[in-house]
Amino acid sequence: MPTLPGKVPSWTPIAPLIAWVERKHLAWTDKETGKLLTVAEIAYLIRGKIKREGIAARNVFTQVVSNREQWIYQQLNDIEVSL
Repeated sequence: MPTLPGKVPSWTPIAPLIAWVERKHLAWTDKETGKLLTVAEIAYLIRGKIKREGIAARNVFTQVVSNREQWIYQQLNDIEVSL
C-alpha cells in the first residue's frame, strides 16, 4: 500500500498539543536557567519542532489492518451468506 503524505511544516493548533502534554504528564527543565517549563511552554516547543521539521509520513490504515489482520479474516469467515 502506498504511504500517506506526512505533515508538512505549517501552523499547528496549540490546544491539542497542550492536552497531549497534560495527558502524558510531560515535564521539561530549561538547561540554561534550571526553570521548570509550563505545560503551554512545552506545547509551544513541540509546535515549533513540527513547524520546522514536519511529521514523518505513515499509513495509519496499513498499520491498523496489519495489527488486526487475523481478526478481520476471522470475522469474514464467520459471516453466513445465503444465496
